[in-house]
Amino acid sequence: QTVPDDQLEADLNYIGTHLPGAKMGFADPNFAIRFDQTLGVLERVPENIRPAYLMESSLSALKEHRLQRLKHTKCYFIAPGIESWTADYSGKAGTQHSEGWEKVTQVADHFALLHEYVPAFQGNVIFGLDIDKGEEPVIFTKEFMDRTPWVWTTLNIPQPFGGTPLFDQYLAEDRI
Repeated sequence: QTVPDDQLEADLNYIGTHLPGAKMGFADPNFAIRFDQTLGVLERVPENIRPAYLMESSLSALKEHRLQRLKHTKCYFIAPGIESWTADYSGKAGTQHSEGWEKVTQVADHFALLHEYVPAFQGNVIFGLDIDKGEEPVIFTKEFMDRTPWVWTTLNIPQPFGGTPLFDQYLAEDRI
C-alpha cells in the first residue's frame, strides 16, 4: 500500500539516519502507477543517507529514460514480471504483442539494458497457464536464462487454493 509522499520521505530519512546500511523494498504499487513520483521522493533524500532499495515493477515501466534515476537513487535489485512467452501476456513485459523467440529476445535485451544500471534482478515466469502448450515454455525459459545469467529466474505455478477465484473457476470447469 502506498503512503503519502511526505510520510515516505520522513520514513526514508529516518531509515537513512538511524539504520545506516539498511536496505528496503518497494512493492509494485509504488513503481507502477507512482513510478516517477516515488523516484522524486527518493531523490529528495540526501544522497549520503539514502537507503539502497529493491523494487517490483512491470518490465514495461522500466523505460530507458528512468534507468539513470534508478541507479542514482541506489536501486540495487528489480523484480519484474515476464509472466509468459505468449502474446496474451505481453502488456506487463512491454513487448507489443510479441511471443515465442521474438519475445525471449526482446525481454533478454531489455534485461541487458537494465543490467547496465542496476546490478541484480529476479525475472518472474508463470508456468502452467492454459495457454502454455508443449515444451516451448520450458525451451523459451531456458533460452532466457542462458542469455541472462545474472537474472534470478523464478517459476511460479498457479495454485487453485480453496476460496480463490481460480479455485472457483476450476471447480466450475470440473477441473478439481
